[in-house]
Amino acid sequence: MKRALIICFAVFLLMQFIRPEKVQYSDDETYEIVLPSDIKEIFVRACYDCHSNKINYPWYSNVAPFSWVVANHTNEGVNALNFSNWEKYTQTQKNEKLKAIYRTAHSSMPLPAYTWAHIEAELSKEDREKNFSDFFNQKLIVDDLNNSIDTIDGFIKSKLSKKKVI
Repeated sequence: MKRALIICFAVFLLMQFIRPEKVQYSDDETYEIVLPSDIKEIFVRACYDCHSNKINYPWYSNVAPFSWVVANHTNEGVNALNFSNWEKYTQTQKNEKLKAIYRTAHSSMPLPAYTWAHIEAELSKEDREKNFSDFFNQKLIVDDLNNSIDTIDGFIKSKLSKKKVI
């Protein structure tokens, strides 16, 4: 029994030398998403630790095997959606990501494992229904209208440029 505990402890110590690559923290707001302050507060509280370059790693993110799980979740989260690089996305990508955010904010995000450790990140019914619904409905309608106008405007300009002037 004593030998098994020593082996387990030795393995645990050796695990600490396997350090995962973490997303590097950055205060650069050049390409960050621009949101109304009430919506931004919700995003920062519930989303930014996995979906931005402003990740606040908790103490347990330095202890294996938890560090591996945290690094995996944050790397996957930033690769799927990064609010710090929002302005680098095309308009089509932004619209798709907004639709995906809307769907997941009503169902699976933030992850239950995250809200278990970060109670403040839990989205209330009001956050999910009123705040997000109002914001996303307005944002998607405006973006769709802008895209439609751009498409129509481009179509008209292309037709006018093809006409020969006599």
